[in-house]
Amino acid sequence: MCLSSSVVDSKAANDVPQGKGNRSTDWANALLPVCFGTSMTLTMMSVQDRSEIPTIIHLVSLGVMFAAATFLVSKFMVPKFPTTAHVVERVGVFVMVTAFFVATSDPLPLYFKATTWVVYVASLLVILVCSCL
Repeated sequence: MCLSSSVVDSKAANDVPQGKGNRSTDWANALLPVCFGTSMTLTMMSVQDRSEIPTIIHLVSLGVMFAAATFLVSKFMVPKFPTTAHVVERVGVFVMVTAFFVATSDPLPLYFKATTWVVYVASLLVILVCSCL
């Protein structure tokens, strides 16, 4: 049995918990092309550069793969488990944003890395405070 994406998206729009809107699904829809683009870039980089690829690139690619997998799984969980699908999708967004910060801060000097991670932690704190209120 194959479901078209429009059927899944229409079911997802109907199964969103009351008062939550459809913002989470919008995040996933926006980040899936980023996951695909990143995976293609990493693949091309490994083909072009025959030397050893740094470990940080492997970690970023694992993060992107995990984020894409959570987005995919959450799309198909919505009809039966809408709340769990919402949580899984948020985990994917968290992993993708973390992979972005890791990839962005890696080539920077130490003081810029520290600044990047301070911004990351401050953003997480603001999100936690806003979610708990």
